[in-house]
Amino acid sequence: MIKNIIFDLGNVIVQNPNIEIVKEFFKEEKDAINFNEYIFKSEFWKLMDLGKMNNLEIANAIKEEKLVDVTNYDEVENFMLNWFTKCNVNFETMEIGKRLKQKGYNIYILSNMSKATFEYFSKKYEFFTMVDGAIVSAYEGIKKPDSKIFELLLERYSLNAEECILIDDDDTNKTLEVANFIGINGRRVNSNDSDDVIELLKENNIEIR
Repeated sequence: MIKNIIFDLGNVIVQNPNIEIVKEFFKEEKDAINFNEYIFKSEFWKLMDLGKMNNLEIANAIKEEKLVDVTNYDEVENFMLNWFTKCNVNFETMEIGKRLKQKGYNIYILSNMSKATFEYFSKKYEFFTMVDGAIVSAYEGIKKPDSKIFELLLERYSLNAEECILIDDDDTNKTLEVANFIGINGRRVNSNDSDDVIELLKENNIEIR
């Protein structure tokens, strides 16, 4: 029987950054396009999610080494320090979490996310105050789909894998493959789609309405 609901954050609760958000920080569209193509595939983004570099350190490294073709590197710094403030949240999915909590389920977070981003959202929204626990990659130095981060969640909060369901939008399916192998239930949900979250819960005999 499912007792624990584990939420990913990116594109489940919090919108991931995209080109439209990047454009808000650059005057020249070509600069926004160049930076967008570079930053999310860069090693820096991985290091940020692992807590190995902070946002300002990354901005400084890009500026000092001229790693991307932009007109004004101050815009790079502004993006790195503030991009998460432009990301929308999925209030419908947060409401689902609230209803699950009211029905007696335990709510957990398991996310690849930087410290600055997590701290911004966790201080701003009630959803984060009601969770029973959170494992965030930047604080642990490991990230999904590494099996160690799932094992850490189970060990830290004394959870049985078969009593857990993971809600995650990973389109590579690697995260869900590892979770399922460990014994955690769940399938990929569509990005930012609260209706698909409800459908996944129904598939596991969890009704919230």
